[in-house]
Amino acid sequence: MIKEGKTLRIDDWLSSCRVFSRTLEHFMFNQVLKLAPTLGVECIIGEFVPTERNSVFKNLYPQLGFQSDDKTGQWWRFEISDQNKMQKSYVTEEGDPGNEYPQQNL
Repeated sequence: MIKEGKTLRIDDWLSSCRVFSRTLEHFMFNQVLKLAPTLGVECIIGEFVPTERNSVFKNLYPQLGFQSDDKTGQWWRFEISDQNKMQKSYVTEEGDPGNEYPQQNL
């Protein structure tokens, strides 16, 4: 990520298809939301450039609460506010009691 004034730009989002949709992406975004206020960030922007291999990710930004920032659907914007809610995730930090999902024995 790159800080540009009061904006945090997601430069690259790399994720394995093996972990996508297992809520790791929600956990990662929650970490960004926790960090944003300490950086004085007011919004987060991200770009999605569709390719043959990343079509599974085309709905990631809308699922995380981003709004389309242009007519092409390439740029996405997330406004930081006190009202932002953390995304539900199976993944938690050690010692974090805020897990929204019940523990599962796998």
